[in-house]
Amino acid sequence: LTPNDSEARYSREIWNFYRDRLTAAANDFSSVLADADDSLRRYALLWLYLSRVRSGADGALMESAGNLDLDEWPGVIVALYQGGADVEQVLAAAIDEDPRKQLENECVAYFFLGQYRLINGDYAGAAEFFRKTLATGMTSYRQFAAAEEELRRLGVSR
Repeated sequence: LTPNDSEARYSREIWNFYRDRLTAAANDFSSVLADADDSLRRYALLWLYLSRVRSGADGALMESAGNLDLDEWPGVIVALYQGGADVEQVLAAAIDEDPRKQLENECVAYFFLGQYRLINGDYAGAAEFFRKTLATGMTSYRQFAAAEEELRRLGVSR
């Protein structure tokens, strides 16, 4: 209904990602990366990378990052995927003086840390982070529902 709305395309492509339409997801994440605001672009970059890697293609995260400011959240997660940060740095960056904002950041961090473990073959570690995503209680976040789906796919309980 709103083909030029970056948020709408972003949501549709997460749906495509979980319907194993990874090429379609990667294509639209690329278009979101091209025309969305910087905050959404950082998330689209992560999902684009995951779409490519999980479809068996080269992630090529660096060239897709372009001129994004990775100093802003969730840039540290992009840095993790690029090999320029570690799990502890991601978790430290999620800390916020506002308890609600910290839960939001943790929801995102845990989910993408789970994805990081998953694409590196650590299924138990991935499940642990997906469970932590759910423990944040941030049910309105896309990562919450995605973590539920990942646990279902892994065949493990919440």
